[in-house]
Amino acid sequence: MPTRSLPSEDGYTLKGGAPADLARQPADVRRMYWAWVTELGLRAKDKDLSKGLDARGRPLRPISARTRKYRKSAMTPSGKGDPKAPPLTPAYQLSRTRSLLTGRAEADRAEFYWRFDPWTGDTWAKVLEYQKGQGRDVFGLSPAAIRSVMAGALARWEAWKAGKGVQAPRVPAVAQAPPRIERAGSFHFQNITFGIGSASEAARKPGTSSGLRTHAELVASLRKPVRVKIPGRPGTAYNAALRHVWGNPGSGPATPRPATPKPVVPKMPGRPDYSRKPTAGKPTQIVPVKPEIQIAGVAGNLLGHPVNLADLADLAGALPGARVTIDAVPGAIQIWVSGKSGPVTYKATREVRRDRDGTLYLEAVNLSASARKGGLGREIFGRMVEAAQRLGIEEIRADAVRSRNENGYYTWARFGYDGELSAAIVAGLPPGLSGARRISELMATQEGRDWWLANGETMLLTFDLRPGSPDLARWHAYLREKTRPTGP
Repeated sequence: MPTRSLPSEDGYTLKGGAPADLARQPADVRRMYWAWVTELGLRAKDKDLSKGLDARGRPLRPISARTRKYRKSAMTPSGKGDPKAPPLTPAYQLSRTRSLLTGRAEADRAEFYWRFDPWTGDTWAKVLEYQKGQGRDVFGLSPAAIRSVMAGALARWEAWKAGKGVQAPRVPAVAQAPPRIERAGSFHFQNITFGIGSASEAARKPGTSSGLRTHAELVASLRKPVRVKIPGRPGTAYNAALRHVWGNPGSGPATPRPATPKPVVPKMPGRPDYSRKPTAGKPTQIVPVKPEIQIAGVAGNLLGHPVNLADLADLAGALPGARVTIDAVPGAIQIWVSGKSGPVTYKATREVRRDRDGTLYLEAVNLSASARKGGLGREIFGRMVEAAQRLGIEEIRADAVRSRNENGYYTWARFGYDGELSAAIVAGLPPGLSGARRISELMATQEGRDWWLANGETMLLTFDLRPGSPDLARWHAYLREKTRPTGP
């Protein structure tokens, strides 16, 4: 079936056209492929928009002479747009039609959508729906762009199957957008007490107060040019409003400063939360122990950028339909998951912390299931890896337990975790394995894996999430080994 671009409520979807052997792979491998499509699709769409092309690759309907003469943009410092810029992008890459477009991968498709816009208080797709009625339809990817995207994804797929190094999918992180600031009521500065010995005019000087700004001053501060890296977008010259929406500073000190907690966009009755695209299937039930804004604040300080509760649920590897309980304690986020996969029930506990060296890590405290189900641990771990990389977490740590009901000591090691062998284990190694000092060295051969399965012990393991790490290479090698096609 050829690849199709299908409009959706707040964006569009790419389906079909995947390699024939992909259908025989488990969900985590299929999702990896569609993450490549998502990444390449975002770049291709941004290129089309920069050229002023619509969803079919044709030139967008030109703007009127009056609009061109008085062109405006909320994204520029002056509030003015370039009369020569393409339709729908008066500020070029700053424009919300380009800067708010994002996407996510599912096991059978790539979804693209426009994020929440703090200026209009809704998804930017609402504005683009109106423009669609005016003859400027951007809800889709052009045929030429689709061919280029699918060819690029196929090349990565063939390289991955051959065991070659492949760039990890870089699906943009979804951060919580700020609420719309309403102007209601009025006040006068002469009715405010600024403090003993402080004159009102002095208190209003720029840089002396975090508040007491007029609407014009607030708008100017949001339009202030800053450097920020937006995934899938060219350059770093954007503004303070877009940096706040994406929460990904593009320059600054080598050591990141903790971010100020950002308010959570309230979900109004009968209105979907467009700050986070929901996953397919039965929705995940998220239960916050404390107020959402408090948990989001602690998580934002830990991670260095805004996050919402759905992001944290992804970190736990929760499958669709799971119940996820989230709490914030000093210096940590705690996550408990309980769910069901077919007839098998499972439970997991996760924590997000920073150690004394400043390393941001996800602690996989435990994972237990009512019965062994082939691929369950692999699917949960795959979701954890994707979410942790997306949110900037550097490492996963786990107590790999060997007990009557748990085999993490072997399974986590097979997934690519690593750690130093104890002196007792090293002393008991057979001659053919006597040179091994790390669990990864035992896992490199069938002899070593068999020996560890029979003689291994509980130990602390870590998984390096940095691009190009040996742990990620072992994880992808394991996926290739376990998902080799069988049959015709």
